[in-house]
Amino acid sequence: MKKLSGYVSILLMICIILSYFPVNLTHKLQSQASDISITIDPGHGGSDPGTIAAYTYGGHSESWYNLEIAKVVKQRLDEYGVNVYMTRTDDTYVSLASRVEIAANNGSDAIISIHNNSSSNSSVYGTGVYGPNSNYNYKMYAEYKKMAELCSQCGRCNT
Repeated sequence: MKKLSGYVSILLMICIILSYFPVNLTHKLQSQASDISITIDPGHGGSDPGTIAAYTYGGHSESWYNLEIAKVVKQRLDEYGVNVYMTRTDDTYVSLASRVEIAANNGSDAIISIHNNSSSNSSVYGTGVYGPNSNYNYKMYAEYKKMAELCSQCGRCNT
């Protein structure tokens, strides 16, 4: 049951992220959607299947779940006219440096990296949200904090 709860938490986080865009970027989406670029990174892939725990639920690897979720996120963002780039579209390995390069080369405003983590500690659950600190880019940090606050309102978020 805890594993299913974990997957529901991941999907809930995706919904929160997607709901964040229309609420906070409605004007830009309506008038300048083509100016928004997002890179979606379905974590792991190829020779790196991700967490072993994912194998026990549904018979697929974490990398498979990450890719399936990423495809849905991409489809939803495409509906808003956002320029969406994927670091991978099939079960291939992409290095961390290549993932960053893909986002940088496409001028992405943000990277959403999707993972389904696991822990041997049964008290650990929920969704993790990570973003830049204020020393890196204060404007991005302020936006990240808003998103983290939305996520924490569901009571299943680690920021």
